Amino acid sequence: MYEQHLAGRARDLEPVGIRKVVDMIDGEDAIPLAAGWPNPESFPLEDMSDLIQGSLEERGAEMLQYGVTQGIERLREQIAHRLGSKFNVDARAGEVMITSGSQQGLYLLSRALLEDGDTVVAGAPTYAAALSAFESLNRTEYSTVPIDEDGLDIDRLEVVVEDESPALVYTVPTYQNPTGITMSESRRERLVELAHEHDFLIVEDNPYSELSFETAPPDPISSIDRERTIYLGTFSKVLAPGFRVGWIVAPEEIIETLELLKQPNDLHTSSFSQYAAADYLQSGVIDEQIERISDLYVEKRDIALRSLADTMPEYVDWTRPGGGMFLWLTLPDRFDTEALLAEAVDNGVAYIPGHAFYATDPQYNTIRINYTYVDDDTLREGVELLAQTIRQHDFEDA
Repeated sequence: MYEQHLAGRARDLEPVGIRKVVDMIDGEDAIPLAAGWPNPESFPLEDMSDLIQGSLEERGAEMLQYGVTQGIERLREQIAHRLGSKFNVDARAGEVMITSGSQQGLYLLSRALLEDGDTVVAGAPTYAAALSAFESLNRTEYSTVPIDEDGLDIDRLEVVVEDESPALVYTVPTYQNPTGITMSESRRERLVELAHEHDFLIVEDNPYSELSFETAPPDPISSIDRERTIYLGTFSKVLAPGFRVGWIVAPEEIIETLELLKQPNDLHTSSFSQYAAADYLQSGVIDEQIERISDLYVEKRDIALRSLADTMPEYVDWTRPGGGMFLWLTLPDRFDTEALLAEAVDNGVAYIPGHAFYATDPQYNTIRINYTYVDDDTLREGVELLAQTIRQHDFEDA
């Protein structure tokens, strides 16, 4: 009835592939290895309860009032300082804008940086919701570059940027969603060189880098070059996603434009969440919190890896991430993991079919699983059920 009243761009919208899967398994009695949720045990409930109570007593009126679009200055200063001290990213508070999660940052950047027909280069695979953000208001063209054990295939990238003249390259270089792979330092440096040579911007999405398990990852691409790199960060993985506090770091000229785009979108990010995050940073407990999360997640990663080794058929391969929240499975070409999902759910486990993470030429023989959300015994059971499903499917098709 109402379709005729929708704008053309609204009629063309489609749900993110991941959301289709989440909707499909909603209400099903299946172990959720699908959604990329942090473990609730990682939430600093006691610390936040005490901090928020103190914050409300000290500045309750400010926390509950409207705020400025760019974000409260104290939080922006703290983020800029932390980026410099922890990541060697030289940023000033004026180059930081607070967003309602980093997803809003991606959406605003799509409006600020992309015209209809512009080309975005992304990894194959890459974060699916970034693709939907870039094309939600634009008829974006995509070129993709394979991901291998060292991140973006830089040799292929050189060919693509030479041929396509992209507006930007989007990358999650550290513990990537969906693969868990980290881009090597040499490839980060070459990416910056290519950005200067071919006049494109790099959008560096960095939500997972502090969730490091063994050795620290390379410094962000933004530490190599701020001129060509726009940096996205978030508290969703190291504090709690419900706060919806992320940030963009970019040259002030771009920040000014993003501020104008954000004003009609939501006026400003929640003042309550911003003050709570600022007080949390000021308290100095965030590093202890991140260490607790990393200790929790490395055990879960190891459980997942051992379970995969113990139960999966020999023809299934998987990544071994050094941090983050995800594992990436590759099956033989004869498998269609989208079709396999219904069987998996019937058997009691859910995952995300890998094709959802490709901007072009989707690969249907891949799977993303999240190992952080469920408890240890459930994680073991979920991996075993997935292995059983794969074997059962292969036997029935033989």
